[in-house]
Amino acid sequence: MANRFRMKTQTLLFSTLFGVLAVLLLVIYWLLNTEWERIAPEYKIKLLEDQSQKMAYMMRTQITQGPFTSEEAIWLDNVSKLYSASLRFTADNRTEVWYDSENRGVSSAEYSPARFEIPYIVDGKLIGYLHVSYELDDNHFFPDLTEMENKLKKRWTAGLYVLLALLFVVSYGLSRRLARPLRDCSEMAERMASEQWETTLPEKGTAEMARISHAFNTLLAEFNLQEQWRRQMLQDVSHELRTPLTTVLSRLEAMIDGIYPLTEPHLQRIFADIDRLSRLVADVGKLSEADGARFKMNVERVDLIEVIKSIQESIAVLVKEKEITCKLNYPFVPCFANVDQDRIIQVLFNVISNAIKYTAPGGEIELGLYSEENETIIYCTDSGIGIAKEDIPFVFNRFYRTDKSRSRDNGGLGVGLSIAKALVEAHDGVITVESESGKGSTFTIRLPVKTELLEEGERQSG
Repeated sequence: MANRFRMKTQTLLFSTLFGVLAVLLLVIYWLLNTEWERIAPEYKIKLLEDQSQKMAYMMRTQITQGPFTSEEAIWLDNVSKLYSASLRFTADNRTEVWYDSENRGVSSAEYSPARFEIPYIVDGKLIGYLHVSYELDDNHFFPDLTEMENKLKKRWTAGLYVLLALLFVVSYGLSRRLARPLRDCSEMAERMASEQWETTLPEKGTAEMARISHAFNTLLAEFNLQEQWRRQMLQDVSHELRTPLTTVLSRLEAMIDGIYPLTEPHLQRIFADIDRLSRLVADVGKLSEADGARFKMNVERVDLIEVIKSIQESIAVLVKEKEITCKLNYPFVPCFANVDQDRIIQVLFNVISNAIKYTAPGGEIELGLYSEENETIIYCTDSGIGIAKEDIPFVFNRFYRTDKSRSRDNGGLGVGLSIAKALVEAHDGVITVESESGKGSTFTIRLPVKTELLEEGERQSG
């Protein structure tokens, strides 16, 4: 039940992006309104101060001295009503009051946050002081400012809605784009669970997602390779096991039915078939180990000259028994490579064993080594029976035998060169063969030289 209500990555990304950006936008909108509320009163006070100066200038044309007469007081009442301001006139000592509109009941403001004192000067002489007070929230003083404020707030509100809609679209698109590689990985994992292994992921998105996609593709390619090998192995093994098993079963059945007597020759034939089955299973195990060698490669810096010398010593008895000659050809300087020494020895033993097997007494085998730019070449040349032209493309196939005259009882099971090829490819190398029927064969192994690894090895040894 918990998995059913688990939030999708795209929904989580969208909610986070839109929520954060929307809050940021609302904060900006609030700050704009707050700033306007701060500067609007200052602007209003400036306008009211200018208006008060103009009022005082106009009054100087009508009133030139105080105290004021009743007609002048009535005129000031009308001015106070006209400008919606509270007026108060005092003498130059600021204590004698000549006129106060609040006391006359004509004030337009219950309180006066905007107050101005204007010296009342007529013909260069200070007559008194005009005190003007306004109600700052009375907007009929500022029709233009009020209209501008209303327009600004409408624009800000409309802009807020437009930006919120834009943020919705952008957040949705961005979250969809960011979540798509994860969604693709999830769908690919589901297809793999359904045994659909042919698809690959596009390596796009952020750097981390591209690496995840690349790792997924690498894993899938490796899985497909292993699955292909598994199927091929099952096919090859079933093919190879069928014949000896059928032979053993038919002979045993004939013995049980009394067709063949229970004699030593018949038992020897059954034993030979079972022995061949045993060797086949052993060689298949070697091939399986070779195909999986890259998972457990023990790579180290090795002098290949010492390797081929040790191989020559190991095969000395076999060569002597077969009455053939084995020569070595190598440079007089060390020839280093970063390889798994045991695996390379296994490769060379498989190749040389074939050379010894198919070289007649009195023949010759040459094992050589030399270096070229970025690779080391090992070759094995024999003067044996050679390989027919039509068989050369198949010599590294599993269970393939070029010597049709040799039975599986006496000859190999056809996996030695397959093992050698798998191990060489595990080193990122290549093994090839050149041969002519009746004139011998030359197997060549090319191993890449990883310069940076060699330089590091030389620094460590130095």
